[in-house]
Amino acid sequence: MYPETARQSPAMPAAVVSRAQRSDLEHRRVRRPSVTAMPPVPISSSHAGGNSKASGGLPVPPPPRRYADGWRVHHRPSMAVVADQQAASRVVHRCAFMMPLRPGGFPSSGGARLGTSPARTTGPGRPGEARGAGGRRRGFGLVIDTASCRFIFLFAHSRTAGCRYDPPGSDRPMRILLVSDNYPPNRDGVATSVASLAAGLREWGHEVAVIAPRSGPPAPTRGYPTYLAPSFATGQGGFRFGWISPKTFERLIELFKPDVVHIHTLGSLGMLAARLCRQTGLKTVLTWHTDLLAYRDAYPLLKLCIPIMYAGGLLPDEPGRVARMIGRASLAALAGEDVAPHHRQMLAAVAALFDRIIVPSPKTASALRDMSPSCAPCVIPSAPVRHGKLAPESVRLLQEMRLAIHSGDSVLAYVGRLSSEKNLDVLLQAMARQVLPAVPAARLNIIGGGQQKKYERMAEALGISHAVAFAGPVPPELVNHLLNPCKVLAHPSLTETQGMVIAEAALEGVPAVVLDTELEGFVVKNDRTGYATGSETHFGDALVRILECSETRDRLGSNAKRQATEYTPAQYASRVADVYDELLFPHDAPSALHP
Repeated sequence: MYPETARQSPAMPAAVVSRAQRSDLEHRRVRRPSVTAMPPVPISSSHAGGNSKASGGLPVPPPPRRYADGWRVHHRPSMAVVADQQAASRVVHRCAFMMPLRPGGFPSSGGARLGTSPARTTGPGRPGEARGAGGRRRGFGLVIDTASCRFIFLFAHSRTAGCRYDPPGSDRPMRILLVSDNYPPNRDGVATSVASLAAGLREWGHEVAVIAPRSGPPAPTRGYPTYLAPSFATGQGGFRFGWISPKTFERLIELFKPDVVHIHTLGSLGMLAARLCRQTGLKTVLTWHTDLLAYRDAYPLLKLCIPIMYAGGLLPDEPGRVARMIGRASLAALAGEDVAPHHRQMLAAVAALFDRIIVPSPKTASALRDMSPSCAPCVIPSAPVRHGKLAPESVRLLQEMRLAIHSGDSVLAYVGRLSSEKNLDVLLQAMARQVLPAVPAARLNIIGGGQQKKYERMAEALGISHAVAFAGPVPPELVNHLLNPCKVLAHPSLTETQGMVIAEAALEGVPAVVLDTELEGFVVKNDRTGYATGSETHFGDALVRILECSETRDRLGSNAKRQATEYTPAQYASRVADVYDELLFPHDAPSALHP
């Protein structure tokens, strides 16, 4: 979608070329065939049985008992996890939790989404032998300890489980650990961005793992393990609070051995990862997806969470600094003064904890530099996820949803959370005062969850309830199908850092009208892929112009689709991988990464 900033992915040979023969780091990302959905790896007696030679002579726990109803019970006082070929790293945990098993062995639900990456590449020093002891890689996973409410290892057994033969800097694919407090099936831009990046990194051949809170039935992943932490709803726009113990997080890092930890949110999981990486010296990258200062009015809990983020990032290293900053902010709040300057300083200090920062748009880069002048973020827009063929149950759900929304030649769409920071009231007023008087056949489909009752009452009060349909929460893979028959996307939000739904609509050939002029020229090109209006009056006028003129609508939609198609998740991941390279190998990285 951003041809002037998206570097085209080169067609790379299948062989790995020596770094001395090529100065560019692109040869490290050898293109491999795309990986299909990861098959379950059975945790059978062959994995947990008594073959001590396979484990380097270490004792292996006996297999768990199987019951006729399909449940397994694991109750062991301890179990060993072989974390290296030469030395075993003991992981001791209590386990008393029952989990239903799918055919094939892995739990279909429970405390974690389990999986392993298939052995793919050869390791130096062992010519022709695949990583993971002759291509074998044993099952591992996490469950919930019912006594301590912590994650615990279910089983991990391999001669090289979690081991890197090669150090960072060799011609091996990188290992990237993605940490996010928002993840599918949640429907928001952060979750979409994380899923897109993971898919793109896997397409380049890198090893990826994701840690995120569990918010519903886990979606199948394409070739990478996803660990879902226990979580609970915060009541703040669908955001969830997920938690695992620091020791468990350390063991996950020890098992996966990432080169870089890429954090996408500053919630409980993101800040825990940042603190542990700071203590262990792991390189960290942060993508600044959300304008937290702009969200404070819509989500009052953020006024408490920002000081918590600040304290969680700096403690226990700087207790005096934390106490002084929080004390000043508390005194200002008690005196009725604006605490935004104090929150800005806190967020600037949190941003300084990371080795590199990525932002999705120049608008966000400018805001971050205003907050912290020493910050030099890299601008890399996220790419929308390309969803494949729908499952039969998704097809049935899509048919039901299409019956509940409007169709025709004059349909507008809004996609997003139904909350005050999204400015949906501006769209409803424009619909009542400008769009319907000019185009009586116009209809509006509102796709998303949130404060639906509030906006239904508003539409009724404005007298436009007959022209507005609420689809409710929609699975991510169905959004493009609901957008396809619409003629224009209305995007009234002023708090977006990029607006992923604009790119998703563009993939369907649907132009966008946005209210935020700071997105003009990067996300939306005026009179080429849509309109960036800047005022509520011009916002309504632009919607009417597109609905009334089919030639303008077709021209804008065609341009938007062409640009969105050119920017793929693989290109997005390639640019992010350049940031990883520059961080790990600063002398060899291309200087173009710096803004």
